[in-house]
Amino acid sequence: MAFSLWLLCQTDSFAVFIVLTFVFVAGGHATGQHFSIADLIPTNNWGFVVSAILPILIFNWVGFELQNGAGEEMHDPQRDVPRSLIRAGLVAVVAYGLVISVILFALTKNQLSTASGFTAAFQVVAGVLPGPVATALGWLVALGIVIALASSGGTWVIGADRTYAIAALDRTAPSLLGRFSGRYGTPIAVNTMTGIVATITMAIAILISEFVSGGSIGALFGLVLGFTISTTTLSYLFIFPTFLILRYKYPHVPRTYRVPGGMVGAWIVTLLPLAYAAIASYFILIPGDSTISSSTLSRATYELTEFAALGLILLLTIVFYIWGHLQASNRDVVVELHAGEADVEVQASGGE
Repeated sequence: MAFSLWLLCQTDSFAVFIVLTFVFVAGGHATGQHFSIADLIPTNNWGFVVSAILPILIFNWVGFELQNGAGEEMHDPQRDVPRSLIRAGLVAVVAYGLVISVILFALTKNQLSTASGFTAAFQVVAGVLPGPVATALGWLVALGIVIALASSGGTWVIGADRTYAIAALDRTAPSLLGRFSGRYGTPIAVNTMTGIVATITMAIAILISEFVSGGSIGALFGLVLGFTISTTTLSYLFIFPTFLILRYKYPHVPRTYRVPGGMVGAWIVTLLPLAYAAIASYFILIPGDSTISSSTLSRATYELTEFAALGLILLLTIVFYIWGHLQASNRDVVVELHAGEADVEVQASGGE
């Protein structure tokens, strides 16, 4: 449901933008020097590409695998999960590629200097419309973007929270966090904790930007984006190697999904994304000078904020892990979530 809402809002916003761009170009408003393919090839700005662009690209390309955490609820996960991954990847490629290509090649270099993102580019091409119409349409597109981002974030959070709730039932966190809603089958305890932590984190980021940079939107955006990307990419530094560990530790366990190519294929699909995640993690935590200057924060403030937040997350994770292992009632469990039914069965299989 949330993904469908995200797709609908994104598609409508992008469609309106593309139509307006064609009208903008056809009306002769894009006269001047345009970008070519050669202009897009990096030359001497590799530091900015690696420290600023690569982390954002990786952040945009992860998360499509979250539905795998609900594989036991699917009738045929071996068919549905790979198909969903491919379809989600194709949607992302078309959505990102089409809009970025239209912005880069339809607008002139002078116009691109003021179009720092999708909303700024939309404001440029909306100039072909009468003022009141452009304003009303701009509000609708902005609303669509907000709903799309909220739907995307909600989908991502629910998928990750469900995985953590199942892990809590396996003694890696307090058993309270393994509670599921009997009506909706959602991990209600982890969802609540996520909302509380996210609200506190956002409030702290606002206070830092207010007292350090006078409430600069650029500073707030830099802090929140850096923290979001770092927590995401760092988590994958643990997720990707786990695949190889399980293949070596339990080689004879039947797997619903198999990577072709045997262990060679397993090493390839592990090392490549692991390398990308490691590079992104390093440069988002210790960014280049150009990234720091764009955030309007000092390097010390930025890095201290990022590392302090990650330290608190690590401490909370360790506390929850120890807490889960110390709970005598938190035993090995079997969780059966019946899709379409209102009940959730959690059965203990005995203690150690």
